[in-house]
Amino acid sequence: MLRLRLNPESPAFTAVDVHETFLEESLITPNPERARELMNAFGISLDELLDLAVTHELGHAICHGGSEFQAELVGSRLREGLHPGCAEKQPVSHE
Repeated sequence: MLRLRLNPESPAFTAVDVHETFLEESLITPNPERARELMNAFGISLDELLDLAVTHELGHAICHGGSEFQAELVGSRLREGLHPGCAEKQPVSHE
């Protein structure tokens, strides 16, 4: 993961170029120590983290990579039951 410049603590990542998504085993078959680390790091339950990880990684797959912001926007829309679009729209500043 370091060679790919990915966060080694991340429980999931997608390699878009080879069409593969990887989920840490602890998301599915929890190891109590690692589950506690993940829940503390993300501040949510393990079930919520699995949902977050899967929908975020689907965001990368749907948008053929995309930025982390775009993947999370798509993931958020999926979690809300909305149509996931890939247009990256950053919040507008009203200064």
